[in-house]
Amino acid sequence: MKGGEMKRLFRHGKRFGMVAMAILLSGALLLGSVVPAKAAEERIVKIAFHASFTGVASTTAVPVFYGHDDHVTYVNEHGGINGVKLDLIWEDTRSIVPRSMIVHKRYKEAGAVMEFHTYSSQAELMAPLAASDEIPMACIVLFTERMITKPLQWMFGGSTGMKSEIATFMHWVKDNWAEARPPRIGGFFLSDVSSALDALEGAAEYATKIGVTWVGHEAVPMVGTVDSSTEWLRTIANKPDWVYCAATSGATGVVIIKDAARLGVQKKGIKLCAYLGSPTLAHIRIVGKDAEEWYGIGTIPSIAEVDLPGMKALFEAAQKYRGWAPKEIPADYTCGWINVGVGIEAIRLLVDKVGFEGVTPRAIRDTLANMEVDNGLTPPATMSDDKPYYCQQFRVYQVQQGIRVPYSEWMKPPFHTVEIAE
Repeated sequence: MKGGEMKRLFRHGKRFGMVAMAILLSGALLLGSVVPAKAAEERIVKIAFHASFTGVASTTAVPVFYGHDDHVTYVNEHGGINGVKLDLIWEDTRSIVPRSMIVHKRYKEAGAVMEFHTYSSQAELMAPLAASDEIPMACIVLFTERMITKPLQWMFGGSTGMKSEIATFMHWVKDNWAEARPPRIGGFFLSDVSSALDALEGAAEYATKIGVTWVGHEAVPMVGTVDSSTEWLRTIANKPDWVYCAATSGATGVVIIKDAARLGVQKKGIKLCAYLGSPTLAHIRIVGKDAEEWYGIGTIPSIAEVDLPGMKALFEAAQKYRGWAPKEIPADYTCGWINVGVGIEAIRLLVDKVGFEGVTPRAIRDTLANMEVDNGLTPPATMSDDKPYYCQQFRVYQVQQGIRVPYSEWMKPPFHTVEIAE
């Protein structure tokens, strides 16, 4: 091939390369104009969970997280909130408050518009941060006075506080008491958990006020309790008709239930009622028949209540994402489902009212503080700054053949935590 022909081919090759490059560049520019537009169309709201996959409370906290996560996934798979998708971000805090504080900072930087907690100790110490950073938070537990923030409420709770729970329990015992003498009630409390101590505060005085005899209480730690025989023997010696057990959390609850059975507490005619809806499925799986006929007062519906409107979606999600049949669903899972559901409802109301751009932490807070809650699982309630909790009634359940079943009607408490604080 002659030199001139080589040069011509080279020039043609260069021109071809330049044309190819131009085509590629044009394609890249075209794709660049499409991809950002596609991304811009994707509307996502970030919410955050303080998980506890490890640590002393993980047995309870893990199914709580599953309930949060599955509810979010279920909503997204059903079209989101008018096309707006939810992104649940999480980190393992191990139920350690300093870790929650660090994680909260990362959530804020990530743009989360709301955060969710499992334990009262976390919620109480995070409440000031929620207020100062203006990020609303919700915790599954009963509300405590230390969760109150002024002038606006930024921490929202599962239900009105422990003081009102034990007061509701006392009223229920008295209203169903058939003997001429007043009923005698004793207590079992965790010595190091604020929500349990809230229930103890003023219990004796309130019992006297409504005509119930308070026979005293025993206290055990939440972690490290391996035997409660001494406490049970002292309780039995006080001859109570009922014992209200605000100490049935985690492993301590297992010890208390098994020791009560071993010592024949129920056989002596003493009735036992756990707090926060215990005994849980985790307890029942471990202690078996020792949990039979235990009562539990709380706000979370039982899996036996299959006709509740909200159960269908919960059952579907638990089966699809966890492989759980209805009878295998822990109450803690239901807690998580309900807790995040309140945030989801607030976001839905905002999207309907002001659109995606209006979903801000402050707007969510304002919505939560003025919102009707009707989730098909708990009695309808109106949330407000004065009543910042979404479960405002209690119900007594009883363990029958290994399942918590409703034993009473829903009951309104005689007072609310915030009312006492004021």
